[in-house]
Amino acid sequence: MDECRPIISLDACHLRGFLKGQLLAAVGIDGNDGMYPIAFAVCEGENKDTWSWFLELLLADIGPVRERGWTFISDQQKVCNYLCKFNLTICCIIFNLK
Repeated sequence: MDECRPIISLDACHLRGFLKGQLLAAVGIDGNDGMYPIAFAVCEGENKDTWSWFLELLLADIGPVRERGWTFISDQQKVCNYLCKFNLTICCIIFNLK
């Protein structure tokens, strides 16, 4: 993780193949501006409980957030609301493409 820039993007996508459900992912940016997968999880569905579980494990794994100065980016309000509980630096981008 020392090679990563202090930005973590959080997102989810649907799984439509053999396994059904959602893929939750945390991705960083390495020193060469490449994607650096930090964590991922497959869950039955995307909801507050699954994001809470995923983010609690992520925060435990990456260590002291304030010391490293991690910034989290997400386009999902539920993720931003959960991270706000920890008073972390968050950049939330909410899109409504209707």
